[in-house]
Amino acid sequence: MARYARVSSSVLLVGVVLIPVVAAAQPAAPGRDAPAQRDSHQGIVVLQFDDGTSGHYTHAFPILEKYGLKGSFGVVTGVFGRPGRLTAEQVVEMHRAGQEIHDHTLDHNAAFWGNPQQRESWKQQIEQSLSILKQLGIICKFLQANKLPVMVMADAVRAVQNTRKYVAATVEQIPNPGFSYDLDGNGRPDGYSPCGYAPAEITSPGGGRVAEFVSGTTTWIYGPEAGETTLTLTVRSADDDRRTITPVLTRAEINSRYEYRWSEKERCSAVTAGREWQTTQLPLHIGTDVDRVKIEFDINPAGKVYVGGLSWRLVPRGDR
Repeated sequence: MARYARVSSSVLLVGVVLIPVVAAAQPAAPGRDAPAQRDSHQGIVVLQFDDGTSGHYTHAFPILEKYGLKGSFGVVTGVFGRPGRLTAEQVVEMHRAGQEIHDHTLDHNAAFWGNPQQRESWKQQIEQSLSILKQLGIICKFLQANKLPVMVMADAVRAVQNTRKYVAATVEQIPNPGFSYDLDGNGRPDGYSPCGYAPAEITSPGGGRVAEFVSGTTTWIYGPEAGETTLTLTVRSADDDRRTITPVLTRAEINSRYEYRWSEKERCSAVTAGREWQTTQLPLHIGTDVDRVKIEFDINPAGKVYVGGLSWRLVPRGDR
């Protein structure tokens, strides 16, 4: 079963889908040594770009083409050509280059799609959106021709949240958010806003680039697995002043009737950032209906805090 992690930036939203598969043992070629035993869980990586923003064409598309890769682009058909959005011509060009194009609704109105009283309108919007793609020469008949089952998003979310039914407990669902990438060249680590890099001479115990958080820095965890989770931070102040950094969580939940609701903001325990690096683990519980978690960082007093490691990890069942 797929396990999902998403990383967002101000220019583009990237979804990384890792699908564990079991690899058959490869026999050794004549005259050659047998290959070393590998982990039976091999990864297939799918790059998914949602929301149909213009950065998908100006940034992601050229990079994919440069390296001979293909992505899956979810386009919002009703806003083609608006400021900051893809144009119909750009979508057609990407499609003809072999990039996958899929419908990401007509207007990306989350409140509308979270209202089960609008089911008939859902159907109308889907038909209208698919009609736009068909007129552009973009329509996938593969699912219909092969009579493949299709999940609604809520069912897919539940499958992602219960990946332990499909993969070993040693497989990590949510990867450690790293600070070593700046895919869109905006000068800050992807996945966090607002956020910058610390000076190059600033190093952390875990190595890698160090992020520079200010109050209001935000990131998201998509498709978190239900259960006991640990949020880990390695922090220090950017100057001689001691500060506290408090993660503030807001959960988006989806119930059995596909209704969305946002929880009240939950303030985690404050972490003290002084002159020395300090690592703190904060235990969290994620319910079965949680679709995504927004994490905002409140820093007091106002100022900069260096973050050298931030991870969101499910607690192994044996440790619970």
